[in-house]
Amino acid sequence: MLNEIYQCIVIEHDYRLVLLAAAICLFASYTTMSLLQRAREAAEGTRRHWVVLTAISAGCGVWATHFVAMIAYDPGMNLTFDVVLTVASVLVAIILIGTGFALWLLAPSVSAQAFAGVMIGVGIASMHATGMTAVKLQGLLVYDYSYVALGVVLGVGFSIAACLSMRSAERQRHLLRGALLFTLAICGLHFTAMTAVSVEYDPTVVVPTYAVPKVYIVLGVTLAAGLLLAMTLASALIDRHLVRQFRDEVRRLRDLSNAAVEGVVLLDANGRILDANSSFLNLTGRQLEVLRGLSLQHCFRNIDLQAMLQKLDGQGDVARQAVVIHATGPETDVELRILQRQDFEVAQSVALVRLPAEK
Repeated sequence: MLNEIYQCIVIEHDYRLVLLAAAICLFASYTTMSLLQRAREAAEGTRRHWVVLTAISAGCGVWATHFVAMIAYDPGMNLTFDVVLTVASVLVAIILIGTGFALWLLAPSVSAQAFAGVMIGVGIASMHATGMTAVKLQGLLVYDYSYVALGVVLGVGFSIAACLSMRSAERQRHLLRGALLFTLAICGLHFTAMTAVSVEYDPTVVVPTYAVPKVYIVLGVTLAAGLLLAMTLASALIDRHLVRQFRDEVRRLRDLSNAAVEGVVLLDANGRILDANSSFLNLTGRQLEVLRGLSLQHCFRNIDLQAMLQKLDGQGDVARQAVVIHATGPETDVELRILQRQDFEVAQSVALVRLPAEK
């Protein structure tokens, strides 16, 4: 069986185009895994955009690999492709494989992510089947379904392995491992399924000759796929760098805030607590997880927060003497100052809580 697959690759294909197809596949797989990791790190609001990019990268990568490999295929007669079915095959790949990756992101358990791998493998197989129906030559394609079944098993199996390996994709080697497994899923399915194909010559079938030489088709597909994948990979890498830079900046600001003696609290437009430094948490005797989302009013005994916020709109700075309510200990007299901030994306104001100066 392995000998038949080997002969199919080296005898029935142009090895130069096979190597090109494998290179496209590996690049597409790495791009896909990078986008998938970025989708996992993204906030809920932007995650769907990265899922769409992942689906496009995977679908176009699988399709370009298949198409270049089919150009490399030499059945001993001229072949061409049905345009409608060729376009349909890339849409099938994007939709089904993209659905699999979306399920992977939604499903944290091993079994659910393995099922996502099954969906991805089925997507690769469906794309291959649709792409094969687009092949037109002077004969009939006959299949050995034992090789077809083996190809599907390889595609699904390696897709599951890729999905499970990406559960811990926190380092570069994990990304490379996932990309390699996804490459094996695509190439393993394609070339094993191609081993199943034999052609029965039929002189009654009329096939148009290529209007464009093969070399131009290969160059066009390779350049288009390479440009698309390079752009999506670059966007993922740049975005990941900017996000990490932003997180580092937030961490530095939090460290500076925690070093301050006075309490610092970020508030939304309704006076609800978004964040607070350690000084304020010590004054209230509560954890940030408990305070987040509560009105600042809950932390003080003698203030009218809504009145302060209304005055804040006109003045930009409001101060009051207040009493902090501690969860378990004594209350503390403080000065509460609320400052309006228009340069924050979410936080609309900052509350500063100062202990009275000792006399």
